Parts: sequence; structure tokens; C-alpha cells
Amino acid sequence: MLMGTVTIGARSSVWFNCVVRGDIAEIVIGEDTNIQDGTIVHCSKDLKTTVGDRVTVGHNCLLHACTVETRAVIGMAASILDGAVVGEGALVAAGSVVREGTRIPPNSFWAGVPAVSKGDVPESWIQRFDDNWKGYVNNAWAYRRKLEMDRSALP
Repeated sequence: MLMGTVTIGARSSVWFNCVVRGDIAEIVIGEDTNIQDGTIVHCSKDLKTTVGDRVTVGHNCLLHACTVETRAVIGMAASILDGAVVGEGALVAAGSVVREGTRIPPNSFWAGVPAVSKGDVPESWIQRFDDNWKGYVNNAWAYRRKLEMDRSALP
């Protein structure tokens, strides 16, 4: 469900059972970004939510009044809370909770409840992250084509 002031960039996808609710402030999602099944994206009265380009947000996440910069990866069931900033190319591990106002540096790996730094994102993971967002761009187009084909078969 999308409602309110929401902008979604080219080739981005919001998957099944997501809620993107820009009812009290703006939500901006960049290009080539994927918001996976069951994720909630919301804002607060004083803070919008911004998700950059080529970001992967895993299944069942919560992004609330935060900023997720370009090429970041948010693992499944992670929560990013008000005023937090996830830097460019950073990784937040599955199930982690990034507390209010936390600033995660670019290309760093954070995990835990609350999330803490585990060092830098290993170089060997970066290509996998790029393959992931590209795969979701392709999946979105494939789903769209399939839906259009199914619709054309209706009387």
C-alpha cells in the first residue's frame, strides 16, 4: 500500500504486502531500489524518510523517519529508527535495530540489537550487493510483463 506524499524513482520496486506511508511527511525512494515483501516505510511529523539509489531493503524491515544512502543494504527484519542515517554502501545485518539518531559510516557493517559496528563491508560482498539490486530490477520487469500478458487474456 502506498499513500500520501511518496516519490519512487525509475526502475525501483515495492513488493507484496509493503506499506509506504507518507501521510505526515514525505517519503522519497531513489532509482533501482528494491523494497522487499512485508516492509514498512513511514516517517514522523518532523522527519521524512529517504532511501537512495540502488538500495536493497530485505523482507519485513522497518524504515522509520530515517535516511538510507545509495547502495546500502538493509538485511531482512532490520529496523532503522528515527533520525538514523545508513551511509553509502553500508550493510545492516538481518534482525538488527539501528537506534534513533545513529550515523552509520559509508561502507561499514553493523549488526545486533542495538546495532554496533562490526568493521568494514568485506570487498568480496560488494559485487553480490550490486547483483542483488540488478536482479530485483529485472524481477520487477518480469512481473510487469507477466501481469500485462495475464491481463490481455481476459475477455
